[in-house]
Amino acid sequence: MPQFCNGQMFKVATEAIKFTEKADRVRIEQTMGTLSKVETLRGGKDGAKGWVRISKRKMSEASVAARIINARAKAEGKPMLWGQPLIEAARKMVAAKVRSVGFIKSGWIPAVRTLAKLVYARGASLDGARQKGVPKGYAVPAKVAFNGVVACEIGNTALLPLGRHSTWHGKPGNPMPIAEAGLRLALRSASQDMAREFYKRMGEDLKPYGVTVT
Repeated sequence: MPQFCNGQMFKVATEAIKFTEKADRVRIEQTMGTLSKVETLRGGKDGAKGWVRISKRKMSEASVAARIINARAKAEGKPMLWGQPLIEAARKMVAAKVRSVGFIKSGWIPAVRTLAKLVYARGASLDGARQKGVPKGYAVPAKVAFNGVVACEIGNTALLPLGRHSTWHGKPGNPMPIAEAGLRLALRSASQDMAREFYKRMGEDLKPYGVTVT
């Protein structure tokens, strides 16, 4: 049972990473005001040696991101920004919003890595999630319990307290709905496999006693 619980929670953790909604750069940038790509050609003719194409994203001073920045500055009694400083601040805000979901996903990585060693899973998929700095999650593996209760616990601490200030598609607020949605889908997916695996194992154990598990 401990091995079974650890294996199933390993699946939940990996599925939670996969199902946590990914940041959609195009949608965020369109919502927040990135207008287009600007390309600059330098160094000779097209295709010639030394020819360089430089691409950068163009941000408008009238973008949603820019308006949010100045609205916050006004509310806090700070001087508002204009021109290039405003554009740079807006660009940084958009980049932060794109990274926010990756931060939530990274909270499941410690659980995946801890349980992978116990269930002998090699090459566990992290679906592009990366861990930066200290681990932002944990796993308490299941063990043989004398009280008859066998439990495995996984947690995502990326949501507390720093995650409370995360953002999603340009909207400030609580990141918990995003994390909960991913975890709910992961549990739904893993529970189907969990039932099949449980019946399979129980059936093998009870077969010698003439009991059929379906």
